Amino acid sequence: MDSLFSFTPLYESADVMQMPIEDIEEIRVRILNIFLARHKGKRPPYPSLSRVIVEVIEALRVLLEDKESPNTLLKRLHDVGHELHIHPRTVVQAALSTWYRSAIPAVSRDPLHGHRDGEPLHEDQNGNVSAVWNREYARRKHKIANLGIVAMLMTIERWQPENHPLLEAGSLISRTTTTLIYACFLISAQLSDEAWKDANKIVRPHEALRLFIKSSWAVSREGFAKMDCPTPGIQYGATLDEARLTMDCKQLITNIGQRGWSVAPLDHPLRMVPGSAWNKFLRNHFEPIFPESPTETPRFQVKIPSTVLEILAPIELFYQQLQNRFDSTDERIRILAPEDAAAQYVAFSEATGSPYPGFELSENNATSIETPSQDYLYRLPLIRMPMTDLRGHLTFPFMNALIRAFDTQDDVDEVVQQFRLLCFEP
Repeated sequence: MDSLFSFTPLYESADVMQMPIEDIEEIRVRILNIFLARHKGKRPPYPSLSRVIVEVIEALRVLLEDKESPNTLLKRLHDVGHELHIHPRTVVQAALSTWYRSAIPAVSRDPLHGHRDGEPLHEDQNGNVSAVWNREYARRKHKIANLGIVAMLMTIERWQPENHPLLEAGSLISRTTTTLIYACFLISAQLSDEAWKDANKIVRPHEALRLFIKSSWAVSREGFAKMDCPTPGIQYGATLDEARLTMDCKQLITNIGQRGWSVAPLDHPLRMVPGSAWNKFLRNHFEPIFPESPTETPRFQVKIPSTVLEILAPIELFYQQLQNRFDSTDERIRILAPEDAAAQYVAFSEATGSPYPGFELSENNATSIETPSQDYLYRLPLIRMPMTDLRGHLTFPFMNALIRAFDTQDDVDEVVQQFRLLCFEP
């Protein structure tokens, strides 16, 4: 689901920017009370997906019976139903069906992304045919699916762990149904521009509801904290048909964006390392991350990603502007002798508490430069970084992309163009 996400509704949709938080909380509490009243004094069965679907349908039935509800979300479902001359339950079905049709190409890993005649196709060197993917294409193609994902993201709520099994099941039903209603609230406003009648005829209601609930649980990482050993790539939604460990559990292999299996390269997003992703590069590549015994190799190699240059660019620009301001004055800048410049360099280094490098870390001084292939970053499910970690908390890459999107009012391409690795061997 993460790869379908677009930031556009967060700064263009009034229903998202002016999210009716109080109405959403009211629905959350009402659904919980409905469930607790139905199962008062009982020990509920394990909340399996099939059981949750039954409970969600019942909660929807009760909520939609209230035609005079002042709740913003429920009122819109009734108003749209009146406008389209259908029952509010059919509005929910239409919203789910259109969401399903928009999301299923990604869920099914359709290489054509729901391609239609007249749209451009691409054939790679292996003969694989796929749709030409880009941000604008995805934003248009998966617009309705994205609204559902926005609803999932905006309604994530972490409660304290429930001690009573009835309350645990009830809060799960409440969270799931609330997310569904908010998604239908967002999508129903678009139904007049969508072929919802065709979607209702083609899509089976239970199948659409089942996929939506599973997707919402995946976004909120429902139950992921109980997993002792997550499967490779689970944070991206990758399946065991796309990423796995070798039989000896020593190598991570994947077939995403290629025919057949191969070992994931050093910079592959599925490859997890202790600490941050920087540790994939900023280490001695002639040694394993965890040496089994002390090594005596005299060789040392570090690989610095070119993204570091982008991080330094604003600082370099700032100092360049300062230099231009000094040059624009009539004051002369004293040019230090080489010996004095070296002494000043050492003094600055000692003042910072960290020694400066003995040479400039730049492309000109690199021992070699590697240009890794990144074709797999344009293949599902690796198009976007995960929105949440395995505990349901927003990730730093997602929040960074969110800030950049708000700043530019556009979806920022997360794939670094012309990515390079600067290799240094002192």
